[in-house]
Amino acid sequence: MIKSAIDAAYNKDGTFAMQYFTIAQIDLKRSSEKHIYIIGAMDKIATLISGIEEKGGYTNGVAQTTWKITNIDVGTRQDDDALAYFASFTDKSKMCGTNNEQNNTSTSSGKSSNQGLKEEAKKQKEQLKEKLKKFIK
Repeated sequence: MIKSAIDAAYNKDGTFAMQYFTIAQIDLKRSSEKHIYIIGAMDKIATLISGIEEKGGYTNGVAQTTWKITNIDVGTRQDDDALAYFASFTDKSKMCGTNNEQNNTSTSSGKSSNQGLKEEAKKQKEQLKEKLKKFIK
């Protein structure tokens, strides 16, 4: 499972690092208690991490549970148009501003702002931390 995720993410022309935002963009509508859905910087790019809760023994007579990752599906695009799009950025931070509507990071007036992006990133970071607590012990 890990090898296939690494191969999908890094052993192609279009890598995970190239096609995803520096701060993970979690699609909360598609995520659940057992799935984390991370969207990429372009349409048709996503990563899904799935896990299950398992019994983890007892501590002072109280049943404990642990979360185990059961599946990682890493999506990247390898088509010429996608590779050209990502190669066109000289500064990856500018990529975030091109997909504000897709990632719900626009302000109420529809114009992007650094403050709005920072607030959204902070919110998503906290939500990701909460979801990942279930997977990491």
